Amino acid sequence: MNNSECCDAPLLNYNDGLGICSDCKDWAGQIQEVPTESKYLDIISTFWVNKASIAFRPTLMTLIRSETHSKPRREPFTPKTYEDRAAEYYARHGTVGEF
Repeated sequence: MNNSECCDAPLLNYNDGLGICSDCKDWAGQIQEVPTESKYLDIISTFWVNKASIAFRPTLMTLIRSETHSKPRREPFTPKTYEDRAAEYYARHGTVGEF
């Protein structure tokens, strides 16, 4: 399933790495997941090879697997319009803007 980078929602009309997010209706790319094995090899290659690192390898693999399976769902992205942001800015600084 192709999920969007912005809202982690399914992408509609997905083609060539882009699609329309089903939540915010904006163009978005697909979430790029790093395979568990490559993440494990990247981390384990930084360790010195000794008895402690060999004993730690199963624990490290368990941690990486639990991280990838229990990712918290990202908060939905709600884009603000220029007018909303400008109104917040002017209210914060006590000035009057162009609108």
